[in-house]
Amino acid sequence: MCWDCGCNLTADTCLCCDCADCIRPSIGIDDWFRILAVNPYYGFQMAQDINDYPGTPIPLDAVQPCNWLVYNSGLYGGSQAGRNEIWDALLLAEQKFHRFTGYWSSPTFDCDEWSYKKAYIGGPIRLKNAKLKSIGREAFTLLQSVTISAATAIADANNDGILDTITFTIPVQAGVSVSEIAVYFSQEDWNGDDRCRHEIRPISVRTVGANWEISFSSWMAVRPKLYVGFPQSALNPENLSIYALKFDVYRRWSDPTAAIVAWRKNIPCSCCSNTGECYTCYNVDACIVNAERSIIEIRPKVSNENFCCPVCTQRLCIHYLSGDCDNDNLIARLASAELGRDICCGGNTEIKYWMQDFVGVTSSGKLTTVLNARELSNPFGTRRGQIEAYRYLLNRRATKAIRI
Repeated sequence: MCWDCGCNLTADTCLCCDCADCIRPSIGIDDWFRILAVNPYYGFQMAQDINDYPGTPIPLDAVQPCNWLVYNSGLYGGSQAGRNEIWDALLLAEQKFHRFTGYWSSPTFDCDEWSYKKAYIGGPIRLKNAKLKSIGREAFTLLQSVTISAATAIADANNDGILDTITFTIPVQAGVSVSEIAVYFSQEDWNGDDRCRHEIRPISVRTVGANWEISFSSWMAVRPKLYVGFPQSALNPENLSIYALKFDVYRRWSDPTAAIVAWRKNIPCSCCSNTGECYTCYNVDACIVNAERSIIEIRPKVSNENFCCPVCTQRLCIHYLSGDCDNDNLIARLASAELGRDICCGGNTEIKYWMQDFVGVTSSGKLTTVLNARELSNPFGTRRGQIEAYRYLLNRRATKAIRI
């Protein structure tokens, strides 16, 4: 059923407001490891038997099997978190950041849906997410499927004796910005149906003659299907069979075509009655009035052939890209505080630091804390990473208020 008009959607009518392709945190898991000072080889389940590789900087400790390895699904028994939990913590951190600030921590595709009981004649609209970048729908265009040779494309770029970098090239394509390029595992290597979890990032792209040279860390290119199963085992980075050899290079971009869609009924129309008549739709244009506050102005068509009778003009769907920049450290620390358990089985880590709670309980059951009442009731929580996020964002908010 379509809204309240009592009719079924067909191929030539409006689709409901569809937003981003999938939920994508502002930083990838490899970025999280980098910020939290985690060895990326261990982070992506890689280590070498010290008996076979006595000089390896990533030895597998046979005495303490949990070692520093981070598994995809965590260590069974509840003692260590896995990469899936890190991903969920990053998403939760994004949501908390967004609810507190009113904008995403990095440029993110989203959409707003507006309903009108009376005639919509156009005018300014303030979108739900601030810091508008562009009006457009998230679009994916496959640029090229690339098959690499493990022997030539995977290399030891820093000469430490362990493979660490994958590099390949594709032809430069007109109209595509380097910042729009995204690399994904080929679908045959996926271990689920979430596109975002199979993106490889961060990547480096540079123009070399008529080609783009794309490179990324090899530890991110382990075939996802190898992470499925029980028990999980350590992977040797020198074993070329663990790496994916096929990647899909996409243009991930903001498509202004059909970015704003208006719903109407044909004339004559009988709104909200079960007549079998459903909405039809058409595209409208808009201008950005204030990017920081995400205010746009829409001027719809008003002729009878393009616009419904006034009482039947009911809905708008607006697709756009918005968000802030340079919040990587804040999101990484906030996500650490959102983890239910550490990724390591022992020792003091930076992750443990940001997981520490400012609220303690004495032997007599009395609560102790150094936080003031306002900080205790903040919307993030009372762990160190949550308090840091609250204090930082509160200070930014106050600074902006003074400037205004």
